[in-house]
Amino acid sequence: MCLDTIDKETKNWRIGYKVFDKYENRLLPLYFPIYYGFEENKWIKDHKKKLILVPRYSTDLSIKEEKYKTGFHFFKYRKDAEVYRKQHRADIIRKVKVRKLTATGTQNKCEVGVAKEMFILEGISE
Repeated sequence: MCLDTIDKETKNWRIGYKVFDKYENRLLPLYFPIYYGFEENKWIKDHKKKLILVPRYSTDLSIKEEKYKTGFHFFKYRKDAEVYRKQHRADIIRKVKVRKLTATGTQNKCEVGVAKEMFILEGISE
């Protein structure tokens, strides 16, 4: 999951929705191999220092490339997470608390954020 656009000013969201696969009671991210899974009811931190480059769809070379720091991608709205879950045949959506946002923007016209810290609310998907 990568942002298509980045907001000029990162929004101050605190709650969102994240899509997971579930295997043996473990919540697993869809794209990165984390075999131990994520714990619920505990703050989880992303310690990576990498940058993600937003693809440029214009041939206008005056448009600057945009980058943002890695983190946990999440949807602002549950309805958007549900569409994404169905498209990717994922198992579950969880409501998450987030902090230390590195970017907000859009992906496939949905509002999405990226946070360095995430708290998965146990059993809460709405």
